[in-house]
Amino acid sequence: MARKQGGLKEYLEYKAGLDSKVVVVQHLSDTDRIKVVKPAYRSRYFAEGREYISGRMRRRVGKYENVDGVMLTLTFNPSVISKKEAWCEYGAYVSNVLNVINQYRYRRRNRYGGRWPRLSYFWVVEVQKRTGYPHIHIFFPKLRWLAPAEYLRSVCNLGRGNVKRMGAMNGAAYICKYLRKMEAWSELSQAFLWRGGCRLYSFSRGYFEKLPEKVKEWVLLAVCGVYEAWVLVMDLSIEGKRIENGRLVGFKYG
Repeated sequence: MARKQGGLKEYLEYKAGLDSKVVVVQHLSDTDRIKVVKPAYRSRYFAEGREYISGRMRRRVGKYENVDGVMLTLTFNPSVISKKEAWCEYGAYVSNVLNVINQYRYRRRNRYGGRWPRLSYFWVVEVQKRTGYPHIHIFFPKLRWLAPAEYLRSVCNLGRGNVKRMGAMNGAAYICKYLRKMEAWSELSQAFLWRGGCRLYSFSRGYFEKLPEKVKEWVLLAVCGVYEAWVLVMDLSIEGKRIENGRLVGFKYG
């Protein structure tokens, strides 16, 4: 995601604008079918969107559904980096930490022999209650050892990194837990996330199962406000069109 301009006021305006939009689409082959969708229901900033994301996560994390491994938790030091910078840069920081650890393990493998593939992982961010800074949990499935504690301390130069062994856990369920926790985030913390444009979670390549690509079935008719969509749908229904998903929050049809 690209970094956005503005702060809390701009974020609230963005969220209100997204909540007021309605998308009307028509089925490509059966043109009598009309669907009404709210983009907010796919957004991480709304409860319905987080439910949608959770459903996709459960389908994507297959082969690592219940395995043990190692957890690395990254905590920022407020005396080293500001809160605004931490929220804007934590995605790049996580990527850098992972790249450096992979390089270390590659060099160690060459020195001592053996086959060490690149790390598989997923990570998810939450708000640290005491400071309001981002707090990142990185899980490495089926891993027994990550790197020496001293080395990890030097890598996590914007704060500290704590490592511990984890028992069997469900990666999708773990991420969904933190998605649900976002309900309790302050609007300021959500604004930081929105402005920084960083991911809420991420996977390494090969961790998840790729979902089959959907064949395009719908064509866009209109993106408009709730009232304009209601008028459009009423006109389409008079023409004999079948309206699907018409009963949305803020949009009542039929």
